[in-house]
Amino acid sequence: MSEQRGSEERGSEERGSEEPTSDDPGSDEPASDEPTSEEEYLTYLREERAAFAWVLERHGSRTPDEARAQALAAYPYEPPDAPYRGLVFHDEAWHWAMLHLHGAHYWRERPELLDPTREYGERLRHRTEPPPATA
Repeated sequence: MSEQRGSEERGSEERGSEEPTSDDPGSDEPASDEPTSEEEYLTYLREERAAFAWVLERHGSRTPDEARAQALAAYPYEPPDAPYRGLVFHDEAWHWAMLHLHGAHYWRERPELLDPTREYGERLRHRTEPPPATA
């Protein structure tokens, strides 16, 4: 994560990354861009963690274990009543991973990284089922 987002998110690590089962009730009135149920939230969380970890492995030379650990820290589980739950989903994992790897305003120094690579896009398009949990 970037330093600006990272300091806030590091505090959320203390809440833990354990997730309830998808049987838990979801919020009745989420924001329009946020997942509409607990099951959908958990799916988004798994997918974004997996995409973030993939970017760290491919573009940040992280081992799979390092990438998974950093993805868990970047995308901690937040309970349904968390005030900004799901806010991390407003930008795709590519962007958050680039901030994590190259810092704020990475696109100024590395404009070629502004848009996800074709390989990243293909990986997401060919996903037929949610990736396994990275927890």
